[in-house]
Amino acid sequence: MIKLLTGLNGKWMGLFLASLIMVSCDSEDIGPEHQGEVTVSSPTVEPDGSLSLNATATFEAEISGLDGSPTLVYEWSLGAGRGTLMVEQEEKGHQTRTSASTITVRADDIGNESLRVKVLNEENDQFLGENHISFEITEAAGCFYELTIFYRNNNWENPGMAGIGMESGSFKTLELSPQNWLMDISPNGQWFLRQDFSDLRNYTIWLEACDGSGSRFLAEGP
Repeated sequence: MIKLLTGLNGKWMGLFLASLIMVSCDSEDIGPEHQGEVTVSSPTVEPDGSLSLNATATFEAEISGLDGSPTLVYEWSLGAGRGTLMVEQEEKGHQTRTSASTITVRADDIGNESLRVKVLNEENDQFLGENHISFEITEAAGCFYELTIFYRNNNWENPGMAGIGMESGSFKTLELSPQNWLMDISPNGQWFLRQDFSDLRNYTIWLEACDGSGSRFLAEGP
């Protein structure tokens, strides 16, 4: 009787081991590793660097080590949702999918943020690789640190603005493109409202950082 039970146990043990081998073989196909190495970079934002509030930055994804030359698509997402993804000045929220390898991020709220991209084969949505870049959204750099008088020159072909420091006598200027006017200045002098009249059928209004670090589209209309 003991020998019979031992034989049965050996039989069931063999089946159990065979099942484990089959599961192990199948599991290798469930989550295939990526095929290529993805890097995410920006000409203006370093890894763990900073992006000024209301400014924009362009990020680019590159992938290497692929077999062949598949047509690629890119799935972008913001980890903390402190910014907005933009494609050709159109807001796309915190997630979007593009055929281009570049994306623009606008900084909306102060704090830590990360941009992640997944690269897929457009033909079959096969996952090819992913990576991310982290950065901090910070207050815009200051331009004026004393009582300042602002002078606005709305010359149609050569518009601009000058800031004159009352104590130091320092003189700072901001030049604009033709047919752009400065409409208003924030109380601390760090932000300007610019209206673009270059298209008389559709005026646009922009928020500009005083240090030129970025501009944010606000509104448009005839």
